Amino acid sequence: MVKDDYNNADANTVVDLAASPNGNLYVVEDDKEVWESSDKGRSWIKIENDYSGESNSPLYLVAAPNGNLYIAEGDEDVWISANNGMLWTKAAANMNGAGGDIKGIASNSSNALFIVDNKADVYVSSNNATTWALVNSDYNGADPDSDTIDMGSDDYGFLYILRGQDVYRSSDSGVGWSKVSDDFNG
Repeated sequence: MVKDDYNNADANTVVDLAASPNGNLYVVEDDKEVWESSDKGRSWIKIENDYSGESNSPLYLVAAPNGNLYIAEGDEDVWISANNGMLWTKAAANMNGAGGDIKGIASNSSNALFIVDNKADVYVSSNNATTWALVNSDYNGADPDSDTIDMGSDDYGFLYILRGQDVYRSSDSGVGWSKVSDDFNG
């Protein structure tokens, strides 16, 4: 175990964890606190008490290769920090026009951001989350539902979506998707 109780018995719940290219780890909690570790998780400091000053809750946190951090919220707002989580600004309000609840956020090696929602829509932003474009309106080819769990990326340019027990992959920045694993756990 690297660290037991990173936040010293703070009763808040971790929403998401992200690893930055500089090696730092970041955690966002349900009360909008942001924590940072610069020693691979052995010690943690709270760097932000309330990143937004608003009433909405964070859902996902991602670190882009350029070092920017992004938080996606339940009201479809996206926040950016360009200084290791010390200062946050709202990059996009209601990024998908209330099209669907955000279910995952990822970044690729070109620093583009991707979001998937509960309607199986995939969006992309190439300007630090300021504007978003729909790149696929039904990644799984089925009726939109709430089975989408999360989104991620790898160092080879692939995007991934976990939907229930299935894994989908895109090799073309979210435009096309194929199921690469059916019922990954058995």
